[in-house]
Amino acid sequence: MCPSAACTREMMETGECLTFIQAVAIKLENVHPAQAHSIIFRNSSMKVDHEERRAEVNVTLGEQMKIQASGTGRATERPDRVQHEELADCHVLSTKGQLVPKGATELAAQRDVGGVWQECTRNEWTLSTPEMVIDVGVIGPFEKGYLNELVSDRSFNLNVKGIKDIEGVQGIINGDNNGLFEVDPELNPQASNQVVDPNVGALVPQGPHGNVQEVVAANVAAGDSLFPPDAMATMDKLCGVQRSLRAVLMKEGEAVTDEQTRGWKNWKSRGWVKP
Repeated sequence: MCPSAACTREMMETGECLTFIQAVAIKLENVHPAQAHSIIFRNSSMKVDHEERRAEVNVTLGEQMKIQASGTGRATERPDRVQHEELADCHVLSTKGQLVPKGATELAAQRDVGGVWQECTRNEWTLSTPEMVIDVGVIGPFEKGYLNELVSDRSFNLNVKGIKDIEGVQGIINGDNNGLFEVDPELNPQASNQVVDPNVGALVPQGPHGNVQEVVAANVAAGDSLFPPDAMATMDKLCGVQRSLRAVLMKEGEAVTDEQTRGWKNWKSRGWVKP
């Protein structure tokens, strides 16, 4: 993830920079005996095992594992630049074609030709595996001066579905059910506010700024990063020093107050190092 081109050091310190996914790395393990595959999306490129494959529409990686061009267009197209305001809401997915809860689970109306990100882009990829499916929307290019194009001239939208083992998924896509986030003890000193509430499957909505809880998550260790070291060095130089993910969870339906925003910016500016 990288901040927008207009971000300054002062803006970064106070949490005022828009941040975008500007490259995506995926590793598939145990595809064949003693074999793995790496997939990297950056700009309009899709590299599989370091080989450019964006011109293809169907890439088979193994049994029940493939990448398909699922958009209405192709990655080899050269689209015109678009104003970012025109795509401000396209990341909110429609329920069309998705499984939606309504008393009992039912299938919504079938989606038209194109992938889930068709309101944002013509360039989409769908990675299908027995464990999960990932929809990748390649967004942009935007007007000049919006993205840091020395890193990438595209941003990426991700949709994860068809997860076989939801309890084994780490990160924020499953609501942090497995404890990736840790409570910041400095701002959550009470013993009752130190753990994730197992009854609701979300972060406990209690904290010094009202119905919120300040949480932190460490960066991926250097040895576990899927990006090549030279690519990481370039992105660190262009995007700034890596920072731990910091988040605040609000009660559903509650709006963030100005006081909470000021408190979050102050908290973010102090940084955090995993003990």
